[in-house]
Amino acid sequence: GERRGCPVSGRGLFLVGLSHRSAPIEVRERVVLTGDDLKGALQELVQGRGVDEALVISTCNRVEVIVEGDVESLKDFLLQQERKDFFVHDGIGALRHLFSLASGIDSMIVGEDQIIGQLKKTLADAQEAGTSSSFLEHCINKALHVGIEVRKRTQINRGAVSVGSAAVQLAEAEIGSLE
Repeated sequence: GERRGCPVSGRGLFLVGLSHRSAPIEVRERVVLTGDDLKGALQELVQGRGVDEALVISTCNRVEVIVEGDVESLKDFLLQQERKDFFVHDGIGALRHLFSLASGIDSMIVGEDQIIGQLKKTLADAQEAGTSSSFLEHCINKALHVGIEVRKRTQINRGAVSVGSAAVQLAEAEIGSLE
C-alpha cells in the first residue's frame, strides 16, 4: 500500500524546484509566479495531471512546487513549460528540504526571516486556489513550527537577515559609517 508522504510506484510527497543554488537569476526570473498566474498554474497542475494537491513557493530566490501525487506527471508538466533546470526531492527528502528552508538554512542569507511569511503566503495561495490538502497544510505548518523553533534555540537570525542589510553591513565595514 501507499504510506502518506512516502512514494510508492511514483506517487507520494514531492518537492520540485529551482533556487539560487541550482539556477542563475535569469532562469529564476522566467519562472516566478505571482497573483493570477500563480493561481492558474496551481489549478492547471492539479487538473488531470496525476497531481492531487499542490503548493508553490515563489520568491526572488526560488520557485518550488510541493505536490502530493505522481512525480512523473509533474516532471512532464514542467518540461512542457520548458522548465528543465529543476531538482527533485521525494518523501522524507522533501520534508527535510522544506524544514531546512523554513529554518533559514537554505536561504541566500542564512537565517533570514522572510521565508516564514513566504511559507504562510504559499499556504494561503494554495488554499485560495483550492489546491491544498490537509496533508500539505500539515507539512507547511510543521515547517513553520520548525523554522520558528530553530530561530529560538540557535539565534540563526541574529546577524544580517536580508541581502540589503548584509550589503549595508559590508559597506560600513569597508568605508566606515554611512551617516
